[in-house]
Amino acid sequence: MQAPLKAADGLFDIEVPTRFHKQIRSGNCVCVVKRGRRSYRLGNNTAGCSLTGDGMNIEITTLRICKVASLHMGDAKASGFRSERDLKIFLKSVYEDLDPGDEVTQVHFKWHGDIKRSVT
Repeated sequence: MQAPLKAADGLFDIEVPTRFHKQIRSGNCVCVVKRGRRSYRLGNNTAGCSLTGDGMNIEITTLRICKVASLHMGDAKASGFRSERDLKIFLKSVYEDLDPGDEVTQVHFKWHGDIKRSVT
């Protein structure tokens, strides 16, 4: 396995709101859903919140492109939500004009520890 990455100057590889960090550390969130077709590289990456500088080292294991309408209960649980409805409500709050036919990328990962960056 590669050595963990340090957060680079600028943004994390993947922005993840701090509200999900505890769930990620505990293993209750092993996937994030991002709008559109994303091409994150598999393997070691950094994920975190650029506003606070709180982040973590993750290993992206798989990417899955699908339509919002095809997200199901298993996707919601992997993303730290109690239901498919809760996941879709959250996505709509982040991406206000998101439609059921729009594509999203599911980013599945393993957590490998926290990092702290200084925010200027």
